[in-house]
Amino acid sequence: MKNVVITAGKGKCSQKGVLCQRGKKSITLIENNIVIKIPSNSITAIRKQAGRDSLDED
Repeated sequence: MKNVVITAGKGKCSQKGVLCQRGKKSITLIENNIVIKIPSNSITAIRKQAGRDSLDED
């Protein structure tokens, strides 16, 4: 598992966690023992730190 931290949304819709699974329909994050599933169609961008491994394609 790659340690990719994802932060999404603002205010009450804000989600942050470590990427633990990526599928065609959703991604799954874990933060403080809470599992967060985000539908792929609600993702508009993924930003990562330069110099890290690229995200693998399905």
